[in-house]
Amino acid sequence: MKARGVRSIYGATMREAELVLRSAYCAFNARDVEAALELMHPEVDWPNAWEGSRVVGRAAVRDYWNRQFAAISSNVQPLLFIREPDGSITVDVRQVVRDAHSGELLLDSCVRHRYKLEDGLVARMDVLESDLPHSRSGSAGVTATLWGDEPVRIVPYDSDWPARFEEEHALLASAIGDWAVGGIHHVGSTSVPGLDSKPVIDILTGVSSLEESRACLDRLAGLGYLYAPYRTHEMHWFCKPNPSRRTHHLHLVPTTSARFRDELAFRDHLRDHRDIAREYGALKRRLAEKFEQDREAYNDAKTDFIIATLRHTADQQDHG
Repeated sequence: MKARGVRSIYGATMREAELVLRSAYCAFNARDVEAALELMHPEVDWPNAWEGSRVVGRAAVRDYWNRQFAAISSNVQPLLFIREPDGSITVDVRQVVRDAHSGELLLDSCVRHRYKLEDGLVARMDVLESDLPHSRSGSAGVTATLWGDEPVRIVPYDSDWPARFEEEHALLASAIGDWAVGGIHHVGSTSVPGLDSKPVIDILTGVSSLEESRACLDRLAGLGYLYAPYRTHEMHWFCKPNPSRRTHHLHLVPTTSARFRDELAFRDHLRDHRDIAREYGALKRRLAEKFEQDREAYNDAKTDFIIATLRHTADQQDHG
């Protein structure tokens, strides 16, 4: 058995390799091509799965991705990392692909990626399977589940939701309090008394920066939070315990960002204006019926209402 901290034949410990790959997925999802390329070997061998070939070298990968991004929008969420006997890393991922222009959902599936690293950089990637079973066994014999997404479901307000937040607040304050410079806040619809909502406690934590708060990932995993790259230029996003059975969402967001201010402002406006909250609740029920199996489309369809509410809030402050 390899001693902890000893480098593999591919030049990285398992922890180092996972951090490199997570960073690469984050950069890809954020369309930060240069950041992703910095994590690759200069002669990286990469699959051109979209066009059916392979490309070699950073410049060729850059050109391939730019062509791809012009036509499709992909979000790839790593679910499971496994060290294989030969030292390569297998990653089970969920990928959601949409038309870059219309936003139409083209593909939502789980696939398997395999990586080889050299000197701590990605040297080769292969796409192994187009369809994965609901579970697979890792090299250590541990079975890991691949999760589907929980349908969108709106339920009446539950008076227990604030207490559930307070319970989680205590756990989070103990685990990541040193990073929570902007506080740990109950946000989202479950934080608004009387508002119908998905039965998921949304939690906003204000951090100094996304880079510094990456140190929280291991601590949050110990509390049962699953890291899922989503809008990675704005936040670190987690769900608990997994996407198919959600009880909590957690956002680590820089306190200097518009997103941090907007999440709190939207919550406070709904708390102070019951008529707007009722209108929002009715909208969510309509959208949940329309997009029950497409959570991203459900969220996107709420955007206009949220933006209009935030603008109204800003106008009130300007004339206050």
